[in-house]
Amino acid sequence: MPKGIALPHVVARGEVRPVLTWAYRAAAVVFALMMGGPDARRVNLKCDPGLVPSLRDAYRSVLPGYHMNKRHWNTVELDGDVPDDVLGDLVEDSYDLIVAKLPKAVQRGLGWTPAVD
Repeated sequence: MPKGIALPHVVARGEVRPVLTWAYRAAAVVFALMMGGPDARRVNLKCDPGLVPSLRDAYRSVLPGYHMNKRHWNTVELDGDVPDDVLGDLVEDSYDLIVAKLPKAVQRGLGWTPAVD
């Protein structure tokens, strides 16, 4: 996970798939996948489908989600042109999209409240 990003009750676990993959979960639901282990250079992040085209147009290193639903997931190259603050926002947005779909009791258990725009 990019440095400096701390989200409540996140569990990271390495899983052997075709390559070692770190799965980041909130209440057992994946919101980020890093392929290649802890030194990975790419992360898959869930994204609001309405934002997907503009992010891919704005940054060369935001690509359709590798082995994921391309409408809902992006692969972000960590050494690419996405600024760290934007990357942090993308991670937090991915987490929020996953947690927002969980039951209210689980959300409360995570200490999560919906963002107010």
